Amino acid sequence: NKRAKKQLEKEIIAKMPNVAEKWQDVQDRIKTASKYYRSTDSFHYQTWKVNGKKTSSDLNLYKVSLERFTQLAKDNALFSILVADNFATDNGSTGIRHLVIDNYNLEEFLSFSNEKQIFKAVAGTTKFAVLTFDKKKNKNSSFKAFFYKQDLQDLDNNSIKLNYSIDFIKKIEPERYAMVESSSKQLFDLFRKIRTTFKPLRDTHLIKLGNDFHRTNDVNNFVDIKEATKNDLPLFEGKYINQFVIEPNRIEYAIPKNVAEKKVGDIYKYYRIALRSVSRPKEKRTLIATLLPKNVAAINSLQCQREPQMMPLSIKLFTLGLLNSYPIDFILRQLISMNVNQIYLQQLPVPHIDDLKDSKEIVLIVKELLKENKGYYQDLDDLIPDNSYSNKTHDELIAELNARIMLDFKLSRQEVVVLMHTFESAIHKKFVQDETQRILDCYDRLSEEE
Repeated sequence: NKRAKKQLEKEIIAKMPNVAEKWQDVQDRIKTASKYYRSTDSFHYQTWKVNGKKTSSDLNLYKVSLERFTQLAKDNALFSILVADNFATDNGSTGIRHLVIDNYNLEEFLSFSNEKQIFKAVAGTTKFAVLTFDKKKNKNSSFKAFFYKQDLQDLDNNSIKLNYSIDFIKKIEPERYAMVESSSKQLFDLFRKIRTTFKPLRDTHLIKLGNDFHRTNDVNNFVDIKEATKNDLPLFEGKYINQFVIEPNRIEYAIPKNVAEKKVGDIYKYYRIALRSVSRPKEKRTLIATLLPKNVAAINSLQCQREPQMMPLSIKLFTLGLLNSYPIDFILRQLISMNVNQIYLQQLPVPHIDDLKDSKEIVLIVKELLKENKGYYQDLDDLIPDNSYSNKTHDELIAELNARIMLDFKLSRQEVVVLMHTFESAIHKKFVQDETQRILDCYDRLSEEE
């Protein structure tokens, strides 16, 4: 760690004093180079503004080199460059993507995984890509792409290359220009269909999310739950929730009410939607959300609803149902690697309650799923009086919720099968297959009723 490194530095210099001057020279050269490469007089695309904020400006040799290549080349130059795969997705690469897409004619982005040791001296987890572009007067409306291939012969296999629309990039990511790394044309087409059926959250502003308390920064205000009083609010964490589920018996800490009110106001008095902040595409589910009970707060491993008093309970239940559905989860899984941050959440196509014909049914299903948390949410029957789904099992509720949402997104039966197959893994394969069959049975029944 940093402290140990500093101590080691002192020990080395104490033994070999002549190292000190040379080491300082190295540090000075690094600072000088950093200042040069960060200067907008020399490089214009190393950082970019997204949502009014500068993206990460960590120096990266491939980004600096790529911009320098474009400065040195003739106007009619053709570029074919080996780049890090994260050119396609990373926030810090936003400026470089703007450099290429706004000023040049993007021909191909062909991404490879090094699992089969294409480069033997490089780790197998490394991903890289061949980026090809030129400066034609008439720019292409699309480029060829594939992702995570393992055989270099695929470079010349046009049958597996996606026809990736530039307009689609600008439509779904107008500021970041990030790509969606779908492993096949079938999944790419499915992503595009679901993603563009309804407006994204960034355009509808249906829900605002934020953190209550930070695990590290606010720890001095935490109270052991065993010593908490009625003037303290239990603190939920991401690991204490699942889809429509809360586990209050696992809570370790509380926060004094007066501290909570000072920081977040009285929003703890209302039911609030909350999402786990950390997840992975290969887990059973990636987007995990629930409704926090009244009179609780949360740590930063949960993103919690802001201004809950402005949203009627029926819309909260409807929105929660959409967030926990397979179609919305599928979209998120195509975008993230680990952190479920605002950049990705704002892309989710979560419709308004008035946009779906099944809205009433979705609200009632979610109500019953929440009531499965014994001792909580018992006032929902008074607030949402219809009990049409009270006789259904958990599996039946989940199946109908997803079947109705899939029909509202106008997914065909085959598209449902393709979507659900992406959730299968070695650990969860049998569960997902059983869940798929339940959803299909419900999908078929609802389709016949229409």
